[in-house]
Amino acid sequence: MAKKLLEYIKTLPFTTAVKKPPKRSFREAAEACHAVSVKVFTDELRSQINEYFDKKNVRF
Repeated sequence: MAKKLLEYIKTLPFTTAVKKPPKRSFREAAEACHAVSVKVFTDELRSQINEYFDKKNVRF
């Protein structure tokens, strides 16, 4: 049933059917989208927050 539906959808002028990308491991997918570790992310976030408040001369 799904195959018939897909074949019909392919005939419609306003649709595009694309093949499913090959299955990748988590590491491969993460590398493909330039993911970073949680530590790298939080370190950079903390750095940017500190830089922002340093420029505003705000201390806590």
